[in-house]
Amino acid sequence: FVTGLLTKLCKLFSGRDTCIGGTTGKSTLDTDNDNLANCIDEDDDNDGVLDSDDCNPLDSTVLDKTNWYADKDGDGYGDVNSLVMSCDKPTGYVSDNSDECPNQIDRQNGGDCGCSVPLDACFDCKGAPFGTAFVDSCKLCVSTITESCETDCFGEWGGTAFLDSCKTCAGGNTGKLPITNTAQCVATGLEEYQSTSYWKVSPNPSEGQFNFELLEQYQIIIFNAEGKEVYRALHAGSFSLGENFNTGIYFVRMVKEGKIETIKLIKN
Repeated sequence: FVTGLLTKLCKLFSGRDTCIGGTTGKSTLDTDNDNLANCIDEDDDNDGVLDSDDCNPLDSTVLDKTNWYADKDGDGYGDVNSLVMSCDKPTGYVSDNSDECPNQIDRQNGGDCGCSVPLDACFDCKGAPFGTAFVDSCKLCVSTITESCETDCFGEWGGTAFLDSCKTCAGGNTGKLPITNTAQCVATGLEEYQSTSYWKVSPNPSEGQFNFELLEQYQIIIFNAEGKEVYRALHAGSFSLGENFNTGIYFVRMVKEGKIETIKLIKN
């Protein structure tokens, strides 16, 4: 304490000629024995670092302050524009300064997308930055709409079901084996569907509309292949439906006095 106080007083009130130390026999401290008393020596331990920058001016093994950089996103990488110099590591700072995206924890450089654009908004499904490729209804990554898939006769995007020799949707995920011999066809696969003497539907399959002929009144409920109701009404006599239906499979419930009959329609 006394030595430190003397050093301060020396620096305040002494000139160079009265603050010599070293071999002069005076009591002024000269840590590095360079004949310059600490009170006028700018590098007391002669380690090449000025006392003002030295983390321990009296210990030549301890050098100057370290550069620290703020790690704003907590990813272990620091922002080069947030430098502080300190002997001890400040909270929230690291020695690395390679973070070009200090506010994005998932990246250290902007790359092709820049720091501000989320990665899922930058790359398309083919991995191109700001590309236009997209996943179509068949869950395929395509570049243009012309590559997009279509529905099969079962109503599935990219499905492999098709109309067999009986004009019945088979194969794919229908659970039905395709028939290649027309002699094996049954009524449900023919052009005209007639379950009773009270109603019939034709043609089936149809590329346009389905023509119904009802001798009595029925409630008509139509579902698509996904089970979604697309039509419901009371009908009697002759009428047509389905001109605006999409290609696919439809199931029709014919309801009368609590009795239900079901028809399968195919729209080509």
